[in-house]
Amino acid sequence: MDEENRYPITVLGLGLVGTAASAHINDNLAEFFKCADCVCAGKPQFETFDAAIPAAAERLQVGPDMAVLIARLRERQASGKRILALTGGDPLFFGLGATLSRHFAPKDLLIYPAVSSMQEACSRLALPWDNMRFVSLHGRLKNHASPWLELARASLSEKPVCLLLDASVQISLVASFLLERGRTACTMHYFRGLIKMRDSGLAHCEDLALAGAETSLEQHFSLRPEEAARFPPGFSMLPSLLILVPDKGARPPRPYLGMPDEAFESHNGLITKQPVRAAILAALRLRPDSLLLDLGAGSGSVALEALALLPEGGAYAVERDPQRVRQIQNNRMRHGAASLEIIQGDSLLLTGQPDFKLKADRIFIGGGLDKGMRLLRQAWHLLPPGGRLVISCVLLGTLERTRRLLEELGAEPEITAIQAARAAKLAGDLQLKACNQVFIVAADKPAANG
Repeated sequence: MDEENRYPITVLGLGLVGTAASAHINDNLAEFFKCADCVCAGKPQFETFDAAIPAAAERLQVGPDMAVLIARLRERQASGKRILALTGGDPLFFGLGATLSRHFAPKDLLIYPAVSSMQEACSRLALPWDNMRFVSLHGRLKNHASPWLELARASLSEKPVCLLLDASVQISLVASFLLERGRTACTMHYFRGLIKMRDSGLAHCEDLALAGAETSLEQHFSLRPEEAARFPPGFSMLPSLLILVPDKGARPPRPYLGMPDEAFESHNGLITKQPVRAAILAALRLRPDSLLLDLGAGSGSVALEALALLPEGGAYAVERDPQRVRQIQNNRMRHGAASLEIIQGDSLLLTGQPDFKLKADRIFIGGGLDKGMRLLRQAWHLLPPGGRLVISCVLLGTLERTRRLLEELGAEPEITAIQAARAAKLAGDLQLKACNQVFIVAADKPAANG
């Protein structure tokens, strides 16, 4: 069919059952169905509107394989079919409309908005949502590399956060995540159905699509994350929605530049000293959305402080020593470093695994280089084209081997020697005590080496 004359896909937001918006749509629903040659919807929509769908209309059910569905919709539209797509809530709020907008041009879609579950929940809380952050964990734990990282970034914004969940993401799982990341300054309100809420906090609005239905079981729990973390697995088996609102007046900890060495738990004071950390962070040339991989992280001080420069990125700390891993965990909780992921394992073995596919565009190696430079080789191959590698070392032999290998790999290493001294009391006065000299080697991976 002529592209100019084909029909746009009508995407109809059904809103929430029992609301004025949904009543308006339902009163006019027959007109939408009457002209439909093909109806695309999820299982709940087909079950609800089964009687209204014309017998001759083809049914395309939304499932996990969206690529197949998109291909079928393109084929039906190209052949001149009138397509009606139904979706609960608002089509463009993590809904079917948002998915279709990524595959079809605006002229090929006719979208009717509706009240979303998030809007309805916010109305119960009298909570403005114009500055809210939005995260969907619904159906994403298996298909996305870092869905929890999105929640971590949002929680660091100290703004209200809306979470869309499914049965695989329990309220206890969310609470445990907040606890281990040091983002606990909130109250959690859990309820089924739409009932009035007395307080702001972390509102769990479960089964909003059934609001007003006689079968809706209304339950309301007012919880701190410590209490919610003890909810039994499988407590909720329905898609749900959470709204996280920070406690009023609370100033939860978060990483910042220039953190003193004493702020970190470490083993016998073995830590990358503050002046050297500052130079390392400068050498990494971090972008706001960079993903940093810290190999041989020790106390995690470099990765943790780097998060101050990564509001839309994150960091992974890799450490094999169990005691130091616990120190990194404690430092993460103490400083509310929500977007720091910790991996316990040998850096050399980890980066050598074929399935180790972290999309880190910045890699830092603070220790663990052997004379064969195997870790450096693997880190370089792991780094994407255009990425940047930074190594710190204190021995001249390690410096020379690092420089030589990077040149063999086609890089142009930049070398900086850091010699700092800090004041210390002596005989009623001050003296400058020199820190160990550290060499910082940095190199960009050329795009041609892909």
